[in-house]
Amino acid sequence: MVLDIADNMLSKHDMGKMVGGREFSFDDRWKAIRYLLLEEADNQTSSSSINNLFFYAYHLIADEYIPRSINYINEHYTEDINLKKLADIEHYNISYYSEWFKNNMKVSPIEYIQNLRVKKAKELLLNTNFTILQIAQMVGYNHNSSFTRVFKDLEKITPVEFRKKPKIS
Repeated sequence: MVLDIADNMLSKHDMGKMVGGREFSFDDRWKAIRYLLLEEADNQTSSSSINNLFFYAYHLIADEYIPRSINYINEHYTEDINLKKLADIEHYNISYYSEWFKNNMKVSPIEYIQNLRVKKAKELLLNTNFTILQIAQMVGYNHNSSFTRVFKDLEKITPVEFRKKPKIS
């Protein structure tokens, strides 16, 4: 099902989140909305009922939208993530994707991945006894030195120093 929604029916903020379109799984709720929209379109007595259905579904369309490539990063941060793959997920070329990502996330794709990996590493450093090398590999770094360099750049201390810091309850 394709909904062609007029610009004036969405807030400017929500419009920005939908560049490139939105994709939903076609669950029972969307089947019911589709059925009602088609019934009202066939009825053709008034567009107000279609508008009411649209506004009922508006929050389903606009709320909590996470672009597909960011979902991909969040699910695959432990893997080697290729910028071309991310751009392909959003159907953009690499240079446009990088610009689009930075405009939406306020950091580059590489910075986003590094921040996510360090965040996950901090959880592991505080809550497990894994070695630094094990943690580095668990969050997507093949070498301890690469992990330590990125961690220190972002946190201003090494992973070993972070682990030794007194824990505040």
